[in-house]
Amino acid sequence: MLKKLETKKLVHYEKYRGVELTEQGQRKAIGIVRKHRLWEYFLVNKLGFDWDAVHVLAEELEHISSDELTNRLDHYLGNPSFDPHGAPIPDG
Repeated sequence: MLKKLETKKLVHYEKYRGVELTEQGQRKAIGIVRKHRLWEYFLVNKLGFDWDAVHVLAEELEHISSDELTNRLDHYLGNPSFDPHGAPIPDG
C-alpha cells in the first residue's frame, strides 16, 4: 500500500526508514478529516443520531469524492468549526 501511495505522490517512503506525507498527501488527509467531521456534524445535528453512534457512518461517507457535495454540505450546515466530539473541522 505504501508503494501505491508513493506512486500517487501522497507519501515519501523508504523501506525500513519510515513514511512521510507529501504536501499533496497532507492536503488529501486533511480533506478526508474535514469530510468525516462534517458528516458527523450533519448526522448528529440534522438527523438526530447520538454523537457516539456516528463515527462508523461518517467513515463510510467520508470517501465520497465529490468536492462540490462537501462544500455544499459545509455551507448547508453553516460552516461549523467543530464536530460533535469537539474536534476542529478543517477549512476547505
